Amino acid sequence: MHCRIPALALVSVIAASAALAQVTDAVLAAGHRGDPATWPFYGGDYGQIRFSDLDQINQSNVKDLKPAWIFHTGLHGPTTSYQTTPVVFAGAMYITTPRVGSDQWVFKLDARSGKELWRAPLTQGAAMFCCGANNRGATLYKDKVYVATLDASLYCLEQSDGKIAWKASTGDGGNGYSQTSAPLAFDNMIILGVAGGEYGIRGYLKAFDADTGEHLWGYQTEAGANAAPITYALDGKQYVAVAAGGIRYLRRDRDHPPQADAIIAFTLP
Repeated sequence: MHCRIPALALVSVIAASAALAQVTDAVLAAGHRGDPATWPFYGGDYGQIRFSDLDQINQSNVKDLKPAWIFHTGLHGPTTSYQTTPVVFAGAMYITTPRVGSDQWVFKLDARSGKELWRAPLTQGAAMFCCGANNRGATLYKDKVYVATLDASLYCLEQSDGKIAWKASTGDGGNGYSQTSAPLAFDNMIILGVAGGEYGIRGYLKAFDADTGEHLWGYQTEAGANAAPITYALDGKQYVAVAAGGIRYLRRDRDHPPQADAIIAFTLP
């Protein structure tokens, strides 16, 4: 006996299955090596090692590679360069563009064909930055996409359609605070640092609620926290570490000691 499933019901089942596919803490902890069909996080996993066990492409045949597809964003300028690390999950690829004028875009593509699934404009405010209007990529978490921008904003987009779920200010973009790195997602928090040492900013590491954008906590690094933070666990204790430092960070006129060349690791008490 054969049972026919109505087309509408089948579509509903497929949609429900897709909705269940979320980027969890476990997915990010396992990273690309845990599921080679994904590249779920900047650097491949929390360790940022960018290593893959895939071997279909190897030393003997790499010379035979040919483009499978090419996607043009249509956004470029004389002072921009594309530094985004694509992230891939559930057959979709997410990329960011550099800022051109006041505009930056986030794209969701079919990872097999390069077909555009949606694009989301991030129109930004005042920003000061020294070294190109670049962005290093998005972060996936749960069913959302997170992007930190040059005007010191943090955007949360829906993975399904690119609509903005919330936006939070992380600093004063017009006074030298900027962001190019992909944020870190962990334990329902979005954690990010700040660039801007060229303008004598007081650096920080901040955490925001992944669902609401509420500012949860912050730590003054004195120097710019330009790089993406990482996390690891030793002897049953988890750490979050971030690099801080640069050329203009020795501000001895402040109450807090300067930290111009530091790696700062955090853990729970």
